Amino acid sequence: MILGLFAASFLVCTQVVCAEESTMQTTNVQKEGQAEQGVVVPAQINSAEPLTLEQVANVEKEGQMELGITDISYGYQKYTTSGVTGENTFTDIRVPLFVRYGIMSDLEIKLLVPYRSTKFTTTQIGVSESSNSGLGQVSIGLKYNLIPESDDVPGISISASSELPTADAKKYLGTGTNVYGTLIIGKAIEGINVNLNAGYGYTGEFTNASDAKQNNGDVIYGGLAIGCSIDEFTPIIEISGTTIGKAKVSGTEYATNGNTFDAIAGLRYKMDDLKLKLGFVYALGDATYTSYTWKAIGGATYLFNL
Repeated sequence: MILGLFAASFLVCTQVVCAEESTMQTTNVQKEGQAEQGVVVPAQINSAEPLTLEQVANVEKEGQMELGITDISYGYQKYTTSGVTGENTFTDIRVPLFVRYGIMSDLEIKLLVPYRSTKFTTTQIGVSESSNSGLGQVSIGLKYNLIPESDDVPGISISASSELPTADAKKYLGTGTNVYGTLIIGKAIEGINVNLNAGYGYTGEFTNASDAKQNNGDVIYGGLAIGCSIDEFTPIIEISGTTIGKAKVSGTEYATNGNTFDAIAGLRYKMDDLKLKLGFVYALGDATYTSYTWKAIGGATYLFNL
């Protein structure tokens, strides 16, 4: 299903880009004429914003604020334990309040305040159910556009963020203080917007439900997002992955937790200052290392000029 969405989305994009080539050629002739007359013509940058990854040029302008609910998600996982009859299911709902503000023309600050609700059900050795809900991990971060994208040069941005220990780790709603640094590189190529993310995450220690000190291991992560704007709509595909380091519980080091890979497909809609998104995430690889088999995501935000 994911591959079908990918193919359908970019078949439409390709057709639209080809159909616009003659118009672009005419526009380029007009631009050349304007340049000869001394008129400065800015590069035309595709504004396709990814679903879950970061876009290099997506930094709020000075005095501009974006507010709303972003990265709303419903995750679902069903799995069994070898040698045990029955199955387990886990659901994870997250509703994050999101705000970001342009401090300078190339620098923004952002804040994420999530509500989280989890539910675990098992039919192994009888039937039992447990659920928890409350404040998740509040995240605060900065993003800076180092090199603006142009016709000849890809854009480069960096971001740094920290997840604060605001969630109750004993209720499995968070994992203590975590710090992330991300490099973002992006370029529009023939009407297709490409963004590459790569980063490192330092994970802190927290007290788990058994009152033991736990550290889940540092992470290396990255991803590729490809999008194509068609009027107000942007179909998007993404692939992302994470390598998880060695975890520690009560000072005892365990083997590496492994790798996770996600395939994502979805759609963005932007009309004036309103931004909407809807997507589907499918977890690839060993389910041992993920908290979901699939996940639905969405969001709605609005831009304000202060």
